[in-house]
Amino acid sequence: MGILDGFLNKVTDDSNDENLEKAEDEKTSPEELVQLSKSDNEEIREAVASNPNCPTSVLEKLAEDEEDWVRHNVAENPNCPTSVLGKLASDEDTTVRISVAENSNCSNKILEILKDDEDEEVIEHALHSLFKTNSQLIEQFIKSGNDNQLNAVASFEGTPENLLKNLVLRKDFKAEYTCLAIANNNLTEKSLKKIYDKVFRENDSQSSLDSLAINLAQNDNLSSEILAELSSYSEYEVREKVAQHSNTSLDILVKLTGDEISFVAKEALAKLINDKEEPKDELIIILENIISNLTASGGKVGEIGDVDVVSGLTQENVDHYKEAARKRIKKLKA
Repeated sequence: MGILDGFLNKVTDDSNDENLEKAEDEKTSPEELVQLSKSDNEEIREAVASNPNCPTSVLEKLAEDEEDWVRHNVAENPNCPTSVLGKLASDEDTTVRISVAENSNCSNKILEILKDDEDEEVIEHALHSLFKTNSQLIEQFIKSGNDNQLNAVASFEGTPENLLKNLVLRKDFKAEYTCLAIANNNLTEKSLKKIYDKVFRENDSQSSLDSLAINLAQNDNLSSEILAELSSYSEYEVREKVAQHSNTSLDILVKLTGDEISFVAKEALAKLINDKEEPKDELIIILENIISNLTASGGKVGEIGDVDVVSGLTQENVDHYKEAARKRIKKLKA
């Protein structure tokens, strides 16, 4: 590359940087945004498409842009008109259609089309938007028998507790909607106990409940008593979720620091060292014991995908957590 070529490239780069800043700035005038929308640089067109000050005529043009992310940003723009969203509802790119469904300007007519989309994520977002405008639709779709629509009902933050309970107690334990329902935080501690007693204590085949147990252990309202029971669950991912849960008691976390699978032990150690606050005196004693007694026993026992499954902790892990525990004790005592 010659000196002149290098100089011209630098000028172009500087110009693009300046134009990108203008395209992102909400104070940039509509007239300037019209000119910037004609840029050959897709990042600049993406920024124009996101700008809430962007004129409707420009959004209409950019809705036909060859770049997916430009069209995606048009669909996300809070000032995107319904007419443009209607055109983008049939876009070939899934993320564009999801953004259409999430846009507050999207009409019920468009959402009714998107609820029958071929992609389950589009269906979910379309139904969630419909439910927000008319909660009575939830009961209608719970009777649909369509798994994608049932998934949307189960994952919706506004689905009533009684409907979530009914979805779980259908006992179709391998269905995704059952797992989504049991993880929904609209289920209270009382309801979760009833479900646990009915489903887990009355089922002899624990392996058929693995996915359900993983999702149950993620529900924010789960009691420390049930978490204690799940801490002995055979599937390690359940124990890992227990270790991550804010309601898990100190004694259960201490137990999980000695788990045979390093993923679980690390999560329990991290929760004790980084997140737990009370009771302070008991926590300090636990952390002091970690410093005194934590030992390396790590060894590879298998693989999950490309990730090694390690039994216990390596010496590097032990050194890291001991040092972190020392720092935390110092803060707790301060």
